[in-house]
Amino acid sequence: ELISSEILDIRLNTELRFQEFRFIMQGESITIAGENISEGAPSTTILPGAASTTIINDDTRLFNLSSYVINTSKLMSVARIDRAYFEYASEKIVFRFGRQALSIGNGIVFQAIDLFAPFSPVEIDRDYKTGQDLLYIESLLTDELSVEWIIVPRRENQELHFDAGSYGAVLTWQAPEGSLTLYGLSAWHWGEWNYGLGSSTSISESVIRFDILITQTESAQWRQTLLLNYDTSWTLFGMNTYGFIEYYHNGFGSEHRLLSDISNETRDRLIRGEIYVTGRDFLSAGVRVELRPLIHLSLSEIYSLRDESAFHQVQLQYDILQDANLSLGLNLPMGGRGTEFGGRGVVTERGETAYLRPSKSAYLRMSFFF
Repeated sequence: ELISSEILDIRLNTELRFQEFRFIMQGESITIAGENISEGAPSTTILPGAASTTIINDDTRLFNLSSYVINTSKLMSVARIDRAYFEYASEKIVFRFGRQALSIGNGIVFQAIDLFAPFSPVEIDRDYKTGQDLLYIESLLTDELSVEWIIVPRRENQELHFDAGSYGAVLTWQAPEGSLTLYGLSAWHWGEWNYGLGSSTSISESVIRFDILITQTESAQWRQTLLLNYDTSWTLFGMNTYGFIEYYHNGFGSEHRLLSDISNETRDRLIRGEIYVTGRDFLSAGVRVELRPLIHLSLSEIYSLRDESAFHQVQLQYDILQDANLSLGLNLPMGGRGTEFGGRGVVTERGETAYLRPSKSAYLRMSFFF
């Protein structure tokens, strides 16, 4: 069955600055028309690349800054504030409060340590990460050492709950020459302790990165999520080329063929948009080639090492103008029934097993910046 959808996303950015103080506000209007529209978590949750299209709501955020203009089964339009925060920045300290984007970790495709609305591994639009309502403080202890404090209050059932929030600290050390960065994380996140370590090392034109997150779950079990990647750039037949390879171990993955058999801990993270796959081990690789000064071709693949299913992506991007680009792409999941990208099974009311397979899709995307 062929399903189509059209998306119009208009974003306006405003910044006011006075000496060390700034106020940032970014509003957006999102209109989606199509056959398969829903509200809630990111569209790729549970089924990466699925044909569904979702508008993110503010149900668990501290502030509800979204307002629906149209809300029907085939047409949704929402106006929302995605950034709204005050900032004070001096040489030794940075203070920010409000809705802002925060990223932690070294992932290229997957994320091991980023607990705050990470991008889906098959996301094609990475211009803006979804904002979170939080308090952020960064203090420079020495020229090489800094500490970040993060408080993310959240609501649950419309009420503010301590255990639904995130409270953490990140200690970062950077070598004087800048070729090595090390950091450690400790966070209380949705009622569970998380401890993370990460490193990034530059070698000539290449970078090697490593992340590990250790989680003590509510059931007192320890889960380890691991990420290791390598990327580099070179010249191929006179064309500028960039490539990467990444290994990802999902500490909350399983071998179950049915979605109903996965653990509550895994299901909660899927719903919250913290992880996007149910399997355990994945290998990703990609290459981006500058065919012409304004034309780029990108090829990438995510391969499930346990069940041998895969997700292929192809994108051709043309920079039409200095502030406009056109992208044409394909998303191609492949695999047998019961696999990650071939479709996990669900048991219907009749007792039959249906397989929810990520959809094959093609897209045309036009972006203007003004």
